[in-house]
Amino acid sequence: MDLKESDRDKALELAEEAFESAKSSVDAFAPVVEIALEIKDPKKDDWSEGKITLNNTGKALAKNVVVEILGGAEVEEIEPIETLGANATHEIPLKIKITGTGDVPLAIKVSASRIFDEQTYEFETAETISLEKRPDIQVEIADKSGECPVCRGSIKEGLKVVKCKKCGEVLHELCARSAETCPKCNTPLA
Repeated sequence: MDLKESDRDKALELAEEAFESAKSSVDAFAPVVEIALEIKDPKKDDWSEGKITLNNTGKALAKNVVVEILGGAEVEEIEPIETLGANATHEIPLKIKITGTGDVPLAIKVSASRIFDEQTYEFETAETISLEKRPDIQVEIADKSGECPVCRGSIKEGLKVVKCKKCGEVLHELCARSAETCPKCNTPLA
């Protein structure tokens, strides 16, 4: 059977479109976890009660959900969550000790797997715990991705950041408020 060249090209084009459509549908079926942190009466170097609220707004159940808090605090171990259903909310009680002063930045990272293929998804948010007032700093909007030298969390385009006036190092706004000086050149950030 002889096929015309145009028939083969059209068949390949249709196959590519079908593949992209199927891939898009699978990618849309994923967990999307929103994160909120609440701490009752935080004090420096003293244990406080708090909670992390995870809200899965995605279309897929998340499993093996692991929560990690980074930055100027100690946290008692947070047990992993076996599953977090689609359109479900889960509250995790925690004990936290703030070790920084002023506006203490915390990065909250959540990793979870999609139920049917174990693909890992990572979610992150930054929170600040205010213990005392700090001087104002010049805040900008990040125009490129990078890594914060203070908390080691991701800096993504569109986030509020502070750029060192001397060396150009970029930090999360909350991390800059806590650090007070640039970790690279020690220049005051305020």
